[in-house]
Amino acid sequence: MPSLQKSFLRISRQQNEFADTFSRDLLSQYPQLTPFFTGVDMEKHKRDLIAFLGELASSFDQGVQPEKRFHDLGLLHAELQIPPRDYPAFGSTLLATLAQFDPQWSEELKEAWASAIQECVRLMISRYPSGSLPQAGRVFIGQGMLARKKVGRNPGTSDF
Repeated sequence: MPSLQKSFLRISRQQNEFADTFSRDLLSQYPQLTPFFTGVDMEKHKRDLIAFLGELASSFDQGVQPEKRFHDLGLLHAELQIPPRDYPAFGSTLLATLAQFDPQWSEELKEAWASAIQECVRLMISRYPSGSLPQAGRVFIGQGMLARKKVGRNPGTSDF
């Protein structure tokens, strides 16, 4: 299994460019997410993104799930009313940005990062009120990419 920590170290050499590219691509490809970033200190958010990736890589390489950290992150996203249906946009943009910045990117690394991200998402979603999940859908990994599986659809919600 490829090392996520080694991948992260290669990426972190360009952490500012990585975080800028991720943020730019996420909001340009998914403009409907822009309101969630209104009033957000983007420099802090970018630093948090890099810290999150480092923690994710380290914990999954060591076979440890940082449940409290990801539960807390899920609770924060639930309080901000960020629906789980928006997580695939984050995940797919993150995978694309990781691929762009890791010169040793491979199918195996893609699968490893996708698995780690999916587990993080699972832990985060576990902190959402259970009544909110059927409307939002279930997030899952298919063919190594994040995707959204429709469980139900409310009028006025968007599909990506």
